[in-house]
Amino acid sequence: MKSKMRLYVLITPLLAGLFFCLESTAQFKLSAELRPRTEFSHGYAMPAAEDQNPSLFTSQRTRINFDYINDQNIKLKIVL
Repeated sequence: MKSKMRLYVLITPLLAGLFFCLESTAQFKLSAELRPRTEFSHGYAMPAAEDQNPSLFTSQRTRINFDYINDQNIKLKIVL
């Protein structure tokens, strides 16, 4: 997992530099999504036992979006 993150960290500035070096009218958009999800679990798929404690946890999914559109109908979207 760490090697993937290092690869993303190295590739992202290179791609951004490539987008800015193109000689045409273009749009570059950078956006992000943060999606938290909270779950309360107590007796999943069957009734909970009397001595069973419920669980509560929150997970998160994060995305970074790179969108590039130029006047020659080239569209590129990269989602990390």
